[in-house]
Parts: sequence; structure tokens; C-alpha cells
Amino acid sequence: MSDVQLHMRDAQTLRYRTTAHKNVARESVRVTCVVAALVSAADRDHAALLSRIRTMLHRFIPVEWQLTSPNRQADASGYERVLLDAHARAPLAENYNLAERARQVSAEGLSIIEPSVDHRLPGARVAAAVQELRIGILKDALEQASEFSAASDVAWELGDIEFGVGELASHARNAKGAYRDELRDLDGDEAPAPAAERIKLVASVVLKAAPVKA
Repeated sequence: MSDVQLHMRDAQTLRYRTTAHKNVARESVRVTCVVAALVSAADRDHAALLSRIRTMLHRFIPVEWQLTSPNRQADASGYERVLLDAHARAPLAENYNLAERARQVSAEGLSIIEPSVDHRLPGARVAAAVQELRIGILKDALEQASEFSAASDVAWELGDIEFGVGELASHARNAKGAYRDELRDLDGDEAPAPAAERIKLVASVVLKAAPVKA
């Protein structure tokens, strides 16, 4: 936990805001490219064309590729130009010299163009990290209640937690209320290899005085 700000609104509640973070190592990247094919206008064998495309993509990067529906456009030569988008999640080690590798596996009438890379973590890994942060904040809040109880003559218990509050400048916020940032300044933390994102979650916590037993 970090950046704790404590405010006592009245004698019955303690309110504070806290920020938790987790460094998540990047193990893969999302590769996207455009596939262009030139086919006869009379060619209706979509399955054969898709098979050729998948074979070429697998030579480019041997992973499972997802394809969009082909877009066929008339070409002045009497052929049709077929365009579709392809994307796949590939191991980090495959992220090198993509433009040249795409050129090498391309052939006349069938080519890969505009390969690009998205370094962001998969949504499932971000969601798992956010859940870990929530649990950590919850455990910390329960410990805070215990420590405040020991330091005063009031028995404190957890009243409320709101996750994903506030704003952090220069951080990208996702749908779960967490912030993602490229890990550059480690602030003394050990750097996960080979690269990582830092996931941050801000929460507002309310502790309340436990009811006095009669």
C-alpha cells in the first residue's frame, strides 16, 4: 500500500484513500497486419484462399491467427483485390524485424503488409492483477481497523471500500478502474524481466466505529 491519506470526518468514521500497485511482467505482444491477395474475379473458393493465407501467416509467426472477413474489391486488371486484417498474440521473442520477415514470406499475389505491435498486457492478466490489488487493499483495511482499535478506546470495523476512485495523471485507466503505465521508474522495486507494466488501483476506505455492546 502507498499514498495513504487519512481523514476523520466525525467520531464514528475514519476515511482514507490508498493506492496499491503490482508490476506485471510482459510475456507476449499482440501483432496485427493486413493481408492482401490478388485473385480471379471468378474465384469463389474462399476456403482455399483462407488456407493459403493461414499457411503464409504461420510461416511469418507460428501462432494461432484470427482473421476478419475478406473485403473484395475490383482491380483494373480484371482480378479482384482481397484485403483482410489478421491479428495474433505472439511470444515476446517473436517481436523482431517484422517488416522484413513479412516481406520474406510474401509471394506474388499474396502478401503481408503493415505489421504492427501492441505491447499492452492481455485483458485477462490485467483483470487478475486488479483482483489481487482489491484483495490486498481489503486485507490492509482490515489490518488498519485492528491497528486503530488497538491505538484508541474505540473498536473500529470496515464500513465501506470503493475501488477505482480518483485520477492519476499520465496513466491510462481501464474499465475496471485501474491504471496502467509502462514500467520505467522502478522506485526501488526489482525489475521483472524482460519488461513489465505497472498496474495501479486507487481505493477509498471507510472504517466505522463498531456498535457498543449493551
